[in-house]
Formats: sequence, structure tokens, C-alpha cells
Amino acid sequence: MKILKYENSPVVITEKGSFSYTAKKEGFYHFEVYEYDFKIGNLYFGFRPLIITNTFEVVNG
Repeated sequence: MKILKYENSPVVITEKGSFSYTAKKEGFYHFEVYEYDFKIGNLYFGFRPLIITNTFEVVNG
């Protein structure tokens, strides 16, 4: 599961292998990647973080 966050609020949440996103706002973003053993409905079991990136700034120009 991959989550792209803008100023610590989720913008994109996906389980796809890859995705693209065009930033609509300037500011600070970061990625969080999680894995889980299995899920039933909206419940995830064995949910654990794999990667949490440092923040990066998006600016126009």
C-alpha cells in the first residue's frame, strides 16, 4: 500500500504497483509504503511500515 501525503494529509492511497500524480499545490510532500499479510474488507492484518520518506518540497518554476 502506497500513500502520498501533502502536508501530512493523504492525497493518494493505492495498492497499485505504480502510479503517477501531478502536484496541484506547492508545499511539502512525502511517501509512506506499508505491507500487510492479508485483508478482509477494510481491515488489514499484519499491517507494518516499510518506507517513510523524508519530506520534499514541490514548487512552481
